[in-house]
Amino acid sequence: MALSAASVVDAELTAAVNLWHNMHAMRSRSRIGTVISGIAAATLLTITNASAVDGDERATGTTDPGTSAFCTPDGSWAQACFYAYGDWFGVDDTYEDGLSAVVDWYLTTPLGEKTRSGRIWNPDGSNAGWRFKNKDFTEGYWVYLRHCRGSYSTLNVQAGSCSTWHATKA
Repeated sequence: MALSAASVVDAELTAAVNLWHNMHAMRSRSRIGTVISGIAAATLLTITNASAVDGDERATGTTDPGTSAFCTPDGSWAQACFYAYGDWFGVDDTYEDGLSAVVDWYLTTPLGEKTRSGRIWNPDGSNAGWRFKNKDFTEGYWVYLRHCRGSYSTLNVQAGSCSTWHATKA
């Protein structure tokens, strides 16, 4: 049985249309995969930034990191320092008043976007000396810190007790 020229053209046209539909479907699946990957990445980034609040922590280390430190001016009740090499905070309670010394801090990108924040408490009293807490910051970001005093048991900073903010590179 011989095929007519019209039948051959119809068969080739049908095959071409089917091929186009299959390729289009593959590209659509590829685009959908790209969109889903983008949504997943955005969700992960949001979760990462949302969980970047360090909150209130107790400074438990007693060994000075031994590197040069950037410190707030010596206050009448506390002093706070940041050691860029190793990302250590130090806080010293210098006034016997029953309150705790605390370093209040936050971290920004080089463009000024706030990425993390927290407070590090030294509730061990004015005769205990310096206490230290290690962190892990991105190099080149800015660390802002100030010293305050407050109640460690309630994690409440006393109003008006904080020094001015001071900044240094992480």
